[in-house]
Amino acid sequence: MVRIVEDKTGWRSDPISVEEFVALFKDMDIPPQDEDAMLSAAPLLHRLNNNKTFLGEMILEEMLQDVRSQEGSAYSAQVVMLATISSDFFVRANFWPAQEDEVVKKTGSALFAYGQPHDHNFSFLTSGYFGPGYESDYYVYDRDAYEGYIGETVELTFTQTSFLSEGKIQLYRAHKDVHVQKPPKSLSVSLNIMDSSPSFRDQFLFSNDLKSIERVAGIAAAWPTLDAAAAMLGEEAVAPLLHVAARHRDPSTRFHALKAAANVLDEAGAAKVMEVGINSESKMVAAWSRRYVDWLAGEKVVALAREF
Repeated sequence: MVRIVEDKTGWRSDPISVEEFVALFKDMDIPPQDEDAMLSAAPLLHRLNNNKTFLGEMILEEMLQDVRSQEGSAYSAQVVMLATISSDFFVRANFWPAQEDEVVKKTGSALFAYGQPHDHNFSFLTSGYFGPGYESDYYVYDRDAYEGYIGETVELTFTQTSFLSEGKIQLYRAHKDVHVQKPPKSLSVSLNIMDSSPSFRDQFLFSNDLKSIERVAGIAAAWPTLDAAAAMLGEEAVAPLLHVAARHRDPSTRFHALKAAANVLDEAGAAKVMEVGINSESKMVAAWSRRYVDWLAGEKVVALAREF
């Protein structure tokens, strides 16, 4: 389950600035993708969380400077990037509007992932900075037990329901913890230490009944570029695409490289390429390849169309 920090005995409570936080975090030399080590940064996040003026001051200063420091951010208006700590970590603030707030009325709740069961393909340490905090139903699952295709049946085990209240600190574990977030009763803010080290596994969004994978997200941004390269180069793209399919660390990218290669070959060539996928040691590549072949053959077109 999500790891919640209960005991704060002996922690320093004096607030620190973002700059001090970054320097102290760097001194800890925390290795990426290490849950226990990341949890050891909780006392430091607690001290940043106790600085109740820095974020408001930062927002107003950025507005005065035309928000130049946020240019190039990969996140939405929900997120303020506070600092890049290293190539593996950064710290950010997340804003969580209430259901009746104007931004939710205008954009809907999907922008904030409210009501959408999902896991994460990165771990992060979070704290309730301001407001009552969002409520979440928490679940756990065994990621390694599943192939990872849309519509696959999954078993999620409920663990608890709780609020990310002010001062609370908890660790979300990559590919283990699933939550369904609900809007807070009033505007709330959280601070997050993000593990941004490379992850070559996808994020899953689950169906509302919590019984199947509804969407696959994560690092899929490269997939359309594979299709584009194949479309522009034709059969000249096949050899490098097969190289990607054989070597890339992400199984979903390997599958999409095979699919892009198959799309520029004749029926016999495409069949041979997809046979490679069907016989893959990766359960995800094999499952997606089988389903893609079914889709090409005209089976279950409605159910599979949004995947391909």
